[in-house]
Amino acid sequence: MNVRATALFGALLLSAACSGPTGADAAMAAQDALDRGETARALELTESALPSARDGQDRPLTWRLLSIGLQALAEEGRASDALATLERVASTFPTKVDAPLYARLANRATKAGEQQAGLTLAHAGVQRFPGREADFDSVIEDIKRRSKGNDSAMELLYSLGYVSKPQ
Repeated sequence: MNVRATALFGALLLSAACSGPTGADAAMAAQDALDRGETARALELTESALPSARDGQDRPLTWRLLSIGLQALAEEGRASDALATLERVASTFPTKVDAPLYARLANRATKAGEQQAGLTLAHAGVQRFPGREADFDSVIEDIKRRSKGNDSAMELLYSLGYVSKPQ
């Protein structure tokens, strides 16, 4: 390499090193945080990286960040925020925002102990995707099992018609 090429290469390396984490780095860090149960950190990382992913029109990275953020919202029991995000991105990612995604988010919320959020997400999926109720059967059954002794979750199950109220 000549001196000029070496200097240019060095400048590029320095620029890359100083530019901070990439969107892919942020997605990986957010996924790691989510895997450790650090949902607030996962949301912080995805929210900070999403604008540059969108601006760069990197659809796979944008979806990856959105997906991690949706999972974190579900685990935090923030069903209304998750549903608002799903509505907002459904037209951009129509093949990704589907009944199985709603069911996975409902399941994730339920497994995190957020039965009401899980049921809200599952019910929204049932309403949005008529004819796909079977996608939600197992998560709704899990919510029923986990909701025994949780009066507010049981009331929601009764009000939505998933369980008959005892006489």
